[in-house]
Amino acid sequence: MQAACQLYGAEAVVAARLMDVEGVLPEEARTRIADSLEAFECRFPQLFLLMYLGPLPAPVSPRQFAFWLLNHAAVPDMDAMRPNERGLLLVVDPQGGTAVLASGYYLENFVRQEELDAVLRGAAKDLGRHDFAGALESVAAGLAELLKKRAKEVARYPKRFLPSPDAPGPSTFPNLVRTGETVPMPLPEPEPLLEAAVSAPPEAIPQKTPKPTASVKATVKGSPVQRVKSAAKRLKSKRR
Repeated sequence: MQAACQLYGAEAVVAARLMDVEGVLPEEARTRIADSLEAFECRFPQLFLLMYLGPLPAPVSPRQFAFWLLNHAAVPDMDAMRPNERGLLLVVDPQGGTAVLASGYYLENFVRQEELDAVLRGAAKDLGRHDFAGALESVAAGLAELLKKRAKEVARYPKRFLPSPDAPGPSTFPNLVRTGETVPMPLPEPEPLLEAAVSAPPEAIPQKTPKPTASVKATVKGSPVQRVKSAAKRLKSKRR
């Protein structure tokens, strides 16, 4: 990460789900890609998928750039229940003829890089004829099949997918950009889990709304209307 930051910068990058750097995609292709990205998020509420299409900044290292961008991208309209370590990023450089599929470190216990590379190879024909919408659809479908299979394995053999005790944890990593940091906004109501790849983290489970405290109840009971009614009753009693 330190080496990548020296090349591309250490600041957050305001990004979008689809980053068409040179604006080469026709509207129909953009719509198809947007639909694929949204459908993926609906099927796997803990995860998200981004696509970068364009030339890579020098010095060119597609995998290093994908790793850096996934950790520094801040998508303004992405809810905070999907932090960057739960993301996947497809980087395509049409000019250089390269493509990379990268994942955040949260997925490393569940999906191997060789499996991601196999998913990407499934989109080789679409990439070769510059059908980028078709390529993303192929990648999204391949990821869905892989994650569905892995979710079943995790449910049956959860201990197989626990991180190694010797593996460095997030607390030892450099400060990473988390989705939504640059544009704070209230958390939306979580949508029903349609098909979860992995169980939701405890912090993502919505808590019950607490009951009003005693002080709040007292404030409600002591409203101006009630005080006027009480005073009227006392005055009526005195007159009697």
